[in-house]
Amino acid sequence: MEQKRHHRKTVETKHISLRVPIDAVTALESDSERLGISVNSLASNILRRWARWDRHMQSLGMILVSKELLSMMIRDNDVKDIARFVDCALPIFQDAVMLVKGKYHLKSSIETLEDYMQSMGIPSSHAIEGDMHYLIIHHKMGVNWSIFIKMLLGNVFAKFVPDKNVEYEINENLISVRAPLGSDWNEHDY
Repeated sequence: MEQKRHHRKTVETKHISLRVPIDAVTALESDSERLGISVNSLASNILRRWARWDRHMQSLGMILVSKELLSMMIRDNDVKDIARFVDCALPIFQDAVMLVKGKYHLKSSIETLEDYMQSMGIPSSHAIEGDMHYLIIHHKMGVNWSIFIKMLLGNVFAKFVPDKNVEYEINENLISVRAPLGSDWNEHDY
């Protein structure tokens, strides 16, 4: 079977000129050299992150919390506690999807999750093999975090595609989701 990578469509760009403080330019140049990318690419990535996620954080009541602290907070909870956390998180997630994407459905939910992961520096991938979609989130936050994501996504898939057999594999570092959504299904196309 042939596997293809799932990519967002190419977006149009526009040339603009900005006045940027010297300290910000110095940081951009230093980081772009360290990362091996152009200053333009780094600046575009920063602006894209702001447009997709950061500009909504205050409206969503979100704050930055370290992965280590979040991992410690959920680490010693049992499955029943995690289920309660998911019950509390689901309406917040739905509100976030509505605010960020304007619609709440499976495609906007998956796209919002991908945007969030990318913005928070959590590696994730989405691959398609035939009719199967594979979403992998490499969070490195412990097995309870994998359980939390599994339960949250389980609620989302059950709401929008209850007839689909979605499978999950979890461990302490990642969650892998296998969903039969079709070869032409694309969460960026709605």
